[in-house]
Amino acid sequence: MEHAETAGSAGRPGPARRADRLAIWALGAGLVAGAVAWLVGEATVQTFRPKMVTMDTPVGRMTAAPAEEVKRTDVMNAALAFAVQGACLGLALGLAGGLARGSARAGAAAGLAGTILGGALALGASLAMQPVYYSNLQLDQVDQGLGMPMLVHGVIWGAAGLAAGFAFGLGLGGGRTSIARAAAGGMLGALLAALLFEATGAIAFPMAATTRPLSLTPGSRLMAKLMVSMLSAAGVVALVAGWTASPTSGPEFAPPPDPAAGAHAA
Repeated sequence: MEHAETAGSAGRPGPARRADRLAIWALGAGLVAGAVAWLVGEATVQTFRPKMVTMDTPVGRMTAAPAEEVKRTDVMNAALAFAVQGACLGLALGLAGGLARGSARAGAAAGLAGTILGGALALGASLAMQPVYYSNLQLDQVDQGLGMPMLVHGVIWGAAGLAAGFAFGLGLGGGRTSIARAAAGGMLGALLAALLFEATGAIAFPMAATTRPLSLTPGSRLMAKLMVSMLSAAGVVALVAGWTASPTSGPEFAPPPDPAAGAHAA
């Protein structure tokens, strides 16, 4: 009996190995989420189109979209893109948390929760922050700094990262502390993505208007989505995997014990 228990303990993954497993699942999920969100986003980037109006002008009758109508459809298209991004990231990290734990059922439940929460938070944050951006744009049309775009992207992406981290912690289990750390890590990673994107986007894509809520080119949008997804996942890894690597503070996220193995050991 003692020999069986010793062998079972020796065969269990150590703290460092658990942390590596969590990192692989989280970062892999972040990469997939960013790619899928970009593909879906590009397919739906012009879902909402402005209504055209025919007007009499000094040079004749012209048909065009009023500026307010263009802004309205830009806001709606960006909100849809952000909601898709939040939903994809929440789904992927929720699934990853459950699978890293060894439970497909927990992953499915957490993925569903992450999809709903991530999509809802990103959509709400987008609809709340875009009017702030456009109001500031009207007030300051000469010198557009990075502060306001960074704030807008930070709030929207931070909400998506928070939901995704929550979903990962939910799938992983381990109690409130683990879930809180995962949520905080996802949010902090997304905030870092906003900082880096504003600092490098204009250099990498000078014609893409990367300070807008949703930039103008596919390449710049891919960069944004991958930055958010990968850095959110990295934030989760930094706060959760590093914590679980400590044998004194981190709970063990091992698969459920096999009843047959227990009976054999007895």
